[in-house]
Amino acid sequence: MSVARQAATGVAWNFVAGLSGRALTLAGTLFLTRFVAPAEFGEVAAAVVAVGMATQFANFNLGSYVMTHPTDAATAFQAFVYHVAGIATACLTVTLFRHPIADALGSPGMAQYVPWLALGTVLLHASRIPEATLYRALSFRALAVARSIGEVVYTVVSVGLAPFLRGGAIVAGNLARAATFTGMIVARSDRSEWLRRAALRGSTA
Repeated sequence: MSVARQAATGVAWNFVAGLSGRALTLAGTLFLTRFVAPAEFGEVAAAVVAVGMATQFANFNLGSYVMTHPTDAATAFQAFVYHVAGIATACLTVTLFRHPIADALGSPGMAQYVPWLALGTVLLHASRIPEATLYRALSFRALAVARSIGEVVYTVVSVGLAPFLRGGAIVAGNLARAATFTGMIVARSDRSEWLRRAALRGSTA
C-alpha cells in the first residue's frame, strides 16, 4: 500500500473513531446529568481546567518532534523522559497548590478531584511519545481503535459509577480511559524505538 493510500485510510479511521467517540461521550454525559448535580459537574470541570492549564505550561510538544523527525531510539527516549517529567512536575505543582487555586476560583469542592485528575493526566501523557512512533509508522488503525476503546471505557465506568460516586465517577472514568489508552498504545508500539535506556545528553535537550 502506498504512503498516500495509507494516509487516506488513516484519515478515514480517525474520522470514524473520533465521531463515534464524541457521540458516545455525549450520550454518557447526558446520562450523567441524571446523577451528578450541576454544582458537582462544575467542581469537576474546574479541576479539569486547572490541571489542563498547568500542563500547557509544561508541554513542549515533543511528541510532534518525534513524529515528524527520523529520531533514533536514544533521542526518542530522551523526549519521553523530558515530556513525562515536565507533565508530572506540572501536575504535582497544581496538586500541592490545589486548595489556594480552588479558593481563588471560588470552587473549594474541586480540590478533592485534582490529585486523581492529575494522575490521569500523567498516565495519558505517558502515551505521547509511543503514540508519535505509531503515527510515524502510519499505524492509524491501531491508534483509532485505542482511542475508541478508551472512550467506551470512559463512558461505561463513569455512567456505571455515577449513582455511587456522583462527581467522582467522572474522575474515575478519566482515569480508566487514560490507563486503557496508554496501555494499548504502549503494547502496540515498538518499545525498542522509544524505551531503550540511554544517557540524557544536554546537546539533545
